[in-house]
Amino acid sequence: MSSLSFDRAAAIYDGTRELPAEISERVTQTILGLAPPSRPILEAGVRTGRIAVPLIRSGAPLVGVDLSLDMMQRLRAKHSAALLARADASSLPFPDATFGAVLTVHVLHLVGPWREALREFSASCSLAASISTRRTIGARTPPTYGCVNSGARWSKHAAAPGAVPASRIAKS
Repeated sequence: MSSLSFDRAAAIYDGTRELPAEISERVTQTILGLAPPSRPILEAGVRTGRIAVPLIRSGAPLVGVDLSLDMMQRLRAKHSAALLARADASSLPFPDATFGAVLTVHVLHLVGPWREALREFSASCSLAASISTRRTIGARTPPTYGCVNSGARWSKHAAAPGAVPASRIAKS
């Protein structure tokens, strides 16, 4: 299975991905607290910059990669100085140990060769983090967000027979 590009969804993407300002600020501060301060952060599957733009505005040295040029053009409209590259998470165009952290947000289930992506993340950085969100049904129940520091565990799962998708790594 190949990885999926979101070109067709670029025009409506931001309107379908609510991220309230107070949650965005907490997510940004959590990531900044986890990432080594002097090393660049890679966001694989950067899309329109929902996570990346607040990090960049906070001074984080962030590089974004995505398959979708349309998504990255929308990010560029929000922050013209964003460092972006078109790439698949399973085949990153960077030397090993380039990044202090790799970040993915709702991406790994879209990466066909996800084991290769996990190997790339492990080789590319000293810390890998995955942010997952869970929405509950009901008008009065706000979405909940969590950050999982799982870098050391990704290498183990990428190499293990019968490895599980990254969305389940924190539970294993």
